[in-house]
Amino acid sequence: MATAQPLPLPSVVIATERRSQGVLVFDRSHRVLHASSTLPALLQLPSETSLLGEAVDEVLRLAFGEKQATASAIGQWLDRPATKSRGAIEIPLALLRVDDARVIHATLCSISDELRIVTFDDVSPLDVQSNAPALACRDPLTGIGNRSLMEQRIDEALLGIGSGEVESVAVLFLDLDRFKAINDTLGHATGDDLLRLVCGRLQSALRVCDTLARMGGDEFAILLAAPSNHNVASALATRIIDLIQRTYLIDGQIMNVGASIGIAVAPRDGLTRGDLLKSADLALYYSKAAGRGVFHFFEPAMADKARQRQILEFDLRKALVLRQFELRYQAKINAEDGSILGLIALLRWHHPERGLLLPVEFMPLAEEIGLAISISEWVLKRACRDATTWSQSITVAVGVSPLQFASEKLASSVERALHSAELPGSRLEIGVTEEILLRNNSSVLKTLTALKELGVKVVMDSFGTGLASLSQVVNFPFDQINIDHSLLQATQRDAKSRAILRAIAVLGESLGIVTLAEGVETSEQLTHVRSDGGSSVQGFYCSKAVPAGELAALFVPLIQRVSPNDSDRSIP
Repeated sequence: MATAQPLPLPSVVIATERRSQGVLVFDRSHRVLHASSTLPALLQLPSETSLLGEAVDEVLRLAFGEKQATASAIGQWLDRPATKSRGAIEIPLALLRVDDARVIHATLCSISDELRIVTFDDVSPLDVQSNAPALACRDPLTGIGNRSLMEQRIDEALLGIGSGEVESVAVLFLDLDRFKAINDTLGHATGDDLLRLVCGRLQSALRVCDTLARMGGDEFAILLAAPSNHNVASALATRIIDLIQRTYLIDGQIMNVGASIGIAVAPRDGLTRGDLLKSADLALYYSKAAGRGVFHFFEPAMADKARQRQILEFDLRKALVLRQFELRYQAKINAEDGSILGLIALLRWHHPERGLLLPVEFMPLAEEIGLAISISEWVLKRACRDATTWSQSITVAVGVSPLQFASEKLASSVERALHSAELPGSRLEIGVTEEILLRNNSSVLKTLTALKELGVKVVMDSFGTGLASLSQVVNFPFDQINIDHSLLQATQRDAKSRAILRAIAVLGESLGIVTLAEGVETSEQLTHVRSDGGSSVQGFYCSKAVPAGELAALFVPLIQRVSPNDSDRSIP
């Protein structure tokens, strides 16, 4: 083969050269400018072979043979304009066979109008590799790196910082938003296909010197090679969020997910692998808590919040034993005459230092640490016991979380609570959310049917948030539809929301289903519910939430009926 003098290489190639990869750099005329010292052995070429100045196609034929179809696939990429192939792009057939046993994973990248790179990784089974166990560092589902590879690359990068060769590197932690709902409703096979597509989009945004790894489930990590400052990391995070949120089409199903990202930069955020990964993870947690679909850099204050969360977790684990939970009750009112129809159980936590906490402040944490079902079962038992002290015409409503419903033990838990309190099933209402309808229909229907057999009323909570369709409501045995408070609030400024409210009320009436408007806070909202045909209302305009011991004083004013002409005054 011809020889040529090696040309000066950019830092991106030098960084890649340090890895246990084969690297081939070529220009727009497809002539080899650089071949790594590891390439001949990797491709089983004679050690004395000089590739400089050779055509890339000739190198591929020498390595993979005339009939190697996957080798010609690289040639197809060579002819594409550079502007269409920027970033690390997997070739159409990325696994190239050297022989019957050894398999090479090839990645093509364009880093400038004049310079392109192909990297080769040995992903053969371990027993046929003579070098490092590359396959052990690959995620078997997606083909990208795994946690082991990411940890190795971070260690290498931090060594560069310690020696002064590198100023900084950035680690991005990425978590998919709404992936679990897709995985649960459409199946793991669809979820796996979605993860592969996500990986393709992530790879298209990266440079060849960057490292992408799947850390587990729907979590990914990216190591940006030096130099990687805040601006580089911010630009990449913005690009990734935009790419990931675009629509996916899998087996005729249209779906959308999002991405939340946490970023840590060494040496500022850590000089050990553990510290750097912890900082990126804390920043990711902050992004998810801030509303998802965003990215945040690590800040020291996040560590303080993490410590506070650990303290809250410790306190939450003791709360049931120390009897710090309490139920408060809010009345459900007949929209026409103001009479009381039932009471809704609302959970509160009397924290010894933080005071009275609402469920939104601690139940997400309870779900994370596995306490949600225990707390929910306590709520169910306590509400049934309290209801036995009320008039027999008064029902009690208890909401259940999707997590509790998914345990498939809900019906038996309800049966035990009713039996223990000696409360008739007809006096208990179980509220389920729209998210439950997105699960396996046969399993959901089985649980709902079991509840109905106990005489329990089944209520659709917070309907109108956009997850469930009207057909799903018709197909399930609901006794009541609770219209989400956001829809009711929108009726004051949006005629369409008012029309939707009216349509739900008409649907309920035609199906014999009670409709309840949640979160009534003004006389105008009460007037809308009445004029649009709503059956009942709940909210602080109608009654405040009080402990069980104060219900007797609340019943008297509630029983005093309110006529439609009196809607300009608050129901006590």
